[in-house]
Amino acid sequence: MKLTITFASTLFLTSAILSASTKAAELTPFTAMKAFDAKGEKEFTAQKIASFKRSFESVDGNKNGFLTEKEYISNSPHFRGHKAGARGFLFASDNDGDGRVSKAEYVMNRIVTDEAKEIYTRIDPNTDWKSIPVFQWKMKRIAFEQSAYFSNRTIATQIFARMDANKDGVLHLPEYLRVYGPWARAGLPKEAIDGIK
Repeated sequence: MKLTITFASTLFLTSAILSASTKAAELTPFTAMKAFDAKGEKEFTAQKIASFKRSFESVDGNKNGFLTEKEYISNSPHFRGHKAGARGFLFASDNDGDGRVSKAEYVMNRIVTDEAKEIYTRIDPNTDWKSIPVFQWKMKRIAFEQSAYFSNRTIATQIFARMDANKDGVLHLPEYLRVYGPWARAGLPKEAIDGIK
């Protein structure tokens, strides 16, 4: 049997190989969480998750099991008087879109965002993050993409490009969290972020 390779068959094989390699490098919530080495609840002790629940209860002024924007602005030590921050947190936590945050939604958001912030600091360990207010955290593209934290530079570059919403070459913490949160909810198993240990 004689094997004949034509230009058309070569073109077809090359196209198939390129298509497969593109799909292998495709950025999905799952591949992003894998690149971040996200663990969800495994990063936290049962006591820490219980403290998230107590925080919710201390902010839930009318004790109805839900947080509103008004309660969060008035009762949260983190956002007292900071309407934009409270709105952002509530929007990120309100998974079902009903305009309020349940205890389960709050705990899930704390698991996701607290781990996300910890990962952010590990990506650039040369910055003294404790000396900078959290809402002022920012990281340059080169520090992110060249970080030893990532084993795959292509994925790191794709992640940065998706997270840098204003395309200024700097990843501000709010930009990072706006993308990280939905990715974590979609890319991690539910039991890893549901707050039940």
